[in-house]
Amino acid sequence: MRNEEENVTPPQPTAKAKPKAKSKSKLQPPRKTAPQPQPEQPEQPEPAQASPKTSNPKFQKKAKATGTHVAPPQHGTKLDDNRDRKHWDSKGIGYIKDQLDIRGIRIPSWKLRGRGALTKKDLLKIIYKTLVI
Repeated sequence: MRNEEENVTPPQPTAKAKPKAKSKSKLQPPRKTAPQPQPEQPEQPEPAQASPKTSNPKFQKKAKATGTHVAPPQHGTKLDDNRDRKHWDSKGIGYIKDQLDIRGIRIPSWKLRGRGALTKKDLLKIIYKTLVI
């Protein structure tokens, strides 16, 4: 056992690291150089994508027409300015309600159902007042 103890040497004190000397480049402000323009490169056309030989024409995208605008179809009732009472008597409750809605008189659908509901006669009176017939 003593042999092992004798061979062990005590740790040597290590030297402290010396502070590094500051370089002059850190003390001086960095130089500003004017940016050099890069040489212009001609634009290269994009490579055309080849379509696979086995493509099915049913699944190919169709080219969209540009420059022509098609107005979407208009649905619903158009404004009816007829001032004849016989004309309005021949129309249904739904059509009269739609005409009142177009003119800004909103009638909820629950007012047309059940006991005390508005009748066609009541709706015609309202439309005659709005059209001043």
